[in-house]
Amino acid sequence: MKAKNKCVIFDFDGVVYDSEQINYEANQLAFKDTGLSFTPEEYKRLWIVEGLDLPDIVRRYQLDADPEAIRRIKNLRCKEMFLQSASAIFDEMRNTIASLIDSKWKTAIGSSNTEDNILALLDRSDMRKLFDAVVGFESVPRVKPMPDVFLECLKRTSVRAKNAVVVEDAPKGIMAAKRAKIGTVVAIPNAWTQDCDFSDADIVLASIQDLPDAIR
Repeated sequence: MKAKNKCVIFDFDGVVYDSEQINYEANQLAFKDTGLSFTPEEYKRLWIVEGLDLPDIVRRYQLDADPEAIRRIKNLRCKEMFLQSASAIFDEMRNTIASLIDSKWKTAIGSSNTEDNILALLDRSDMRKLFDAVVGFESVPRVKPMPDVFLECLKRTSVRAKNAVVVEDAPKGIMAAKRAKIGTVVAIPNAWTQDCDFSDADIVLASIQDLPDAIR
């Protein structure tokens, strides 16, 4: 794929940043006062496989709780743990981004995490300057599996959907990219998502290092 006004849009959690364990723990803390707790397997089924958002969880378990209040706690705990954790940007990501930029690709992040959290972590890793756009939860009306975050990335980078590539690690992200009519949708499963169904992805890769050659 000739890279002329084209963009690769990366999911953040589980693709750029090794954060799924932190997200699991932050959600546990956020739901603590409701009396709800869940195992890693339940978290994977609810959040990753089914793609439920916090309001969906509150409704399913008939909790007497404000989902947005839970979200605020979760985001705060996430940021605290992100900045204290030894976890970091995946090692291969920096080289992959550099390769794409050298090939004249635009790069963006489209995530259901908050822009505040994402930018704090990119700054810590000195990587903010490598992305043309960062779109998070607070900039769109609907989260994945709806397409809003990817549509906003396209708007901010002035790239058409057919000329974009999305890189995701979970089925709900794949669905969001398909709904946004993204030209090429790439799945890169991780330890939390490796058993999921990625049949809707156009390309499935074992490693982010394989991406530049796969979309060339």
